[in-house]
Amino acid sequence: MKILFYAYTPGPAGCLELISKALAAAGHIATQAPRGAPISEIHLTDARVSDAIVIGGPDSMYIESHLELAKAASRHNVPLIVIEDVPGTSMRPQFRPFAEKVVCVLIANPSMEAEVRAFGYSDVRYIGPPPHWGKTRDDIHKADKQKVRAAYRKRLANGQLYPLAEGDIVIGYSGIKQHAINRTILEGLVAAGADGSSHRFLRFRPHPAEPKDAVAIHERNKFLEVLPAIVVVEEGVKLSPAEEIVGADIPIFAVGATDSIVCSYPDVGIAAGYFYDADCTEYMIKQLGIEGGRWAPADLGGVKLINGPEEFSEALQFLLSTEGKRALRETQLKNFPAPPTWDTADFYASAVVDVVASRLGKAAE
Repeated sequence: MKILFYAYTPGPAGCLELISKALAAAGHIATQAPRGAPISEIHLTDARVSDAIVIGGPDSMYIESHLELAKAASRHNVPLIVIEDVPGTSMRPQFRPFAEKVVCVLIANPSMEAEVRAFGYSDVRYIGPPPHWGKTRDDIHKADKQKVRAAYRKRLANGQLYPLAEGDIVIGYSGIKQHAINRTILEGLVAAGADGSSHRFLRFRPHPAEPKDAVAIHERNKFLEVLPAIVVVEEGVKLSPAEEIVGADIPIFAVGATDSIVCSYPDVGIAAGYFYDADCTEYMIKQLGIEGGRWAPADLGGVKLINGPEEFSEALQFLLSTEGKRALRETQLKNFPAPPTWDTADFYASAVVDVVASRLGKAAE
């Protein structure tokens, strides 16, 4: 079989890469269009002669290329498959006109099957957690906390860099693709004491696919530069997202971050926070297509729910305390039991082959 894969942003692209590699290992021709770029005319041409097109996500802020592929699949009668990288991504509002054209959706959360069907998809299946979740879990387990902490530097008001001292607390925020929400969270964390006082230091990692808004990025950088203290990475050192999670004493997430899902499982061993406010809710509804704008990992206690910047202070204290960590782990054990396996790429690859083989068989009849 010849199958074309496409996703724009790192999350769904990483998910599809694992599946396409499994397909290639099984002898199929699996082509993945480059991530971080609009779909090219070359790949649109390739789509017309493929046995199937597989879309990851679809992405929220870069959905135009996904729509182009969906149109190509419809015009040339090529089976179109959607694979969610996080729960609910198949229900992007812009993608609704193409739902009935999709031959199968592989969902990330079995509890959302009825909701995804109601969106307009006819064949909805749960195979297991998306394969890149397992990779994130493995990367977190492999990350060396001491090595990461040794690469961190405190930049103080005098501009000088110092190694972290014993007792220093790092509050790590993994940014999202929305600048205004990032700014709200950063300002809220600083106001809650992540400014070097009480040995609490902010560490910010921008989202790799954040919009290239020069004004917003410049204003954010100015805000960070004048803080009394902040954690940066030693020059020449590049840390992975998993290493940043392990290096932080408290990781903070927002708006459907994949890492917040993985950190909800007790066998991962992370106590993290998850931020909500009205802007986050609106973003979840409009961009992710999630009704009500809620996020199961936070609502079910896999990560600590933080309702607005005014709750940061209490949440940080909770996540630093022995009692808080114990309470969070209890809800993780109750609501996020570990799956039978995290290594699901082969299962996803087999599902894609089964769906395509079924469609090709029907076409030949």
